[in-house]
Amino acid sequence: MFDDDDLRPAGAIAEDARAALRAGDWSRAVLDGYRALARGLGERDLVPDVPGATARAIAGRATVVFPAEAARLERAAATFDEVRYLGAEATERTARDVLDTEHAVRTARPARTTTTAVPA
Repeated sequence: MFDDDDLRPAGAIAEDARAALRAGDWSRAVLDGYRALARGLGERDLVPDVPGATARAIAGRATVVFPAEAARLERAAATFDEVRYLGAEATERTARDVLDTEHAVRTARPARTTTTAVPA
């Protein structure tokens, strides 16, 4: 998901995603929007930053603490994969959906759970 040298904090990645959205670079907005979501989960200690974790794995882990966002998280992960790995062109709608999901997760209160986000 991240390039090895991408050490930006979630807030900076989210701002880059919003700038890409304003510039009409929908694909960059999708990629950075989902990266901001993933980095933010790690920064909040909600989903451990596991090297090599896929977008779908992160979405699956995030649903443990944000079950109400499960469908949106899965859709955002699928969009990330389609743009990043399958060469799909993002649309303004898909970019906004990913950024709205990032915002919803960033501002949501995590659910109390006894289940770990990363299986043992």
